[in-house]
Amino acid sequence: MSEFEQFQALLEEQDIFYKIDSFRDGTQLFCIPQNLEAGGVVEVLVVFGDDYVKIVVLKIATINDPEKRFAVYDLFNDLNRAYKFFKFHIDSDGDVIFEGDLVTDLRDGEFHPDTLMAYIAAALTMVKTAYPKIMKIMWSD
Repeated sequence: MSEFEQFQALLEEQDIFYKIDSFRDGTQLFCIPQNLEAGGVVEVLVVFGDDYVKIVVLKIATINDPEKRFAVYDLFNDLNRAYKFFKFHIDSDGDVIFEGDLVTDLRDGEFHPDTLMAYIAAALTMVKTAYPKIMKIMWSD
């Protein structure tokens, strides 16, 4: 069973809602919507490469105001110093993204879908912690 299929089996076993999508090049990915306690809904993308897994959290926020972007950049600089595997950034459309890459043989030289799930949970915890700080900047005058 491939790593992709092992992870899909874990999602189904844990009754976690997901969609499978693909990029233009045919690379498949999981899209897992998640509710934040503060009211937002983010999307977690899980993309399997040849020897890595990319975890991307999208739809955190969109920041179009240039002054607020600079304030958020300062916040991200502080947060990114603390986080080793994941980093916040803002794309060209102003969307806040949190992402990181992990090798697929996360434990004992083998792929373990439960270990990947633990990394996803950690990423979501980091987003949930940062979310109120991002929103405070967005809502400030």
